[in-house]
Amino acid sequence: MLVKLLISVSILVILVYTIKLDRISEAFTNARHTGLIAAASLLPVNIGLQFIKWRILLQTVKPQTSFLEVLGSLLVGFTLGLGTPGRIGEFGRAFAVKDTDPLKVLGLAVIDKLFNLSCIALFGGLGILTLPGMVLQQNVYIILSCVILYLIGVWIILFILTHPAGVRGVLYSISLMLPKREKIKTFISCLDGISVSRSKGLLIVSALFYFTFIMQFFFLVQSFSRIDFPGGLSGLASVIFVKTFLPISVGGLGVGELASTRLLQLYSVETAAAFNASLVLFALNVLTPGLFGFLFIPRLKFTKD
Repeated sequence: MLVKLLISVSILVILVYTIKLDRISEAFTNARHTGLIAAASLLPVNIGLQFIKWRILLQTVKPQTSFLEVLGSLLVGFTLGLGTPGRIGEFGRAFAVKDTDPLKVLGLAVIDKLFNLSCIALFGGLGILTLPGMVLQQNVYIILSCVILYLIGVWIILFILTHPAGVRGVLYSISLMLPKREKIKTFISCLDGISVSRSKGLLIVSALFYFTFIMQFFFLVQSFSRIDFPGGLSGLASVIFVKTFLPISVGGLGVGELASTRLLQLYSVETAAAFNASLVLFALNVLTPGLFGFLFIPRLKFTKD
């Protein structure tokens, strides 16, 4: 944990030193408020879509889950994820749902995360393929190879997400060969209530959440600089991809700013603007709900009973 924190701080310090603090400050001073307001106005939509997805999942093990319990466990997950690499602490939301087996809810939290990661992989992979000067500017064999690998990856991800029964069967078979199989079976049983139609619904909500997140990022970049739409979306998707699948820092802080300053340069976005946009995105979508989550911790019971 301490190492991850040091990595985050070190990257931010190096970036501030490289970009220059006065340029970062000037970019904030000259920011267009319309972009900031547009990004902030999408925060309730962002949280709302995550709430809907989490409620759909929780209702498979606790049909009478209350609004407050769904919201509280969701926000507590943000709070616990603030100080962990890859925001793995979000899985702590499993212990904020009363009268359910924490292992089952933990499984649901993993499924929730899996749907988010799948969207990031699908759209982020496409973004990297279409980055200026990258794959599409290579010879035809490299292009075809990358496209084929991407399409195979897309098929695998979509097949897994839309066939929960098959995945459940495979995991149950594997669990028979593992120690503590009963606990593992309880964990896997979270899939029992997820039908094909429910899985497809979760995928749609996850895609809408991802699109909302991307649009927030776009508006923030627009508030500090200029970036083309929709062409620039490939750069934004690539930044989120790198930030998510390189969990070497706390909450992606530092890595996201580094990826933004490097990748968005391909779209003529100034480094100070890219740095600020990524930092505000973190404050808006991770830090803000995480702080609100502290309000729910005393009201929730982090036990099985």
